Amino acid sequence: MPVSLTPTLSRKRGERSEGGGAGQTNRCASFTLTAMPELDVRGLPPPEPFENIIRALPTLSGNETLQVLIHREPYPLYEMLRDAGYAWQTTALADGDFKILITIMAQATQNDESPAP
Repeated sequence: MPVSLTPTLSRKRGERSEGGGAGQTNRCASFTLTAMPELDVRGLPPPEPFENIIRALPTLSGNETLQVLIHREPYPLYEMLRDAGYAWQTTALADGDFKILITIMAQATQNDESPAP
């Protein structure tokens, strides 16, 4: 079963929008909409959810977040994400499914090429 990435819109945390009345254009105060690719792998048999997530990761740019919807918590995925340099946030949903937000971790360290004393 092919799984496609569906772009969704997200708002940066702590920001709000201001709406106008009828016939007015909505304007935003410190508000940016960004496309957030969404991957829905709920109901797929193992190992398809894992494989689809792994295939989607290289499509992320440095500032994108992949939103994954899955029907069980994918513990094996977390170790792979950590080892590959991704950060994630998992939220248990009311219906028993999980939402995982995956981003590329910023490089916190740089190579020090200065000569040793």
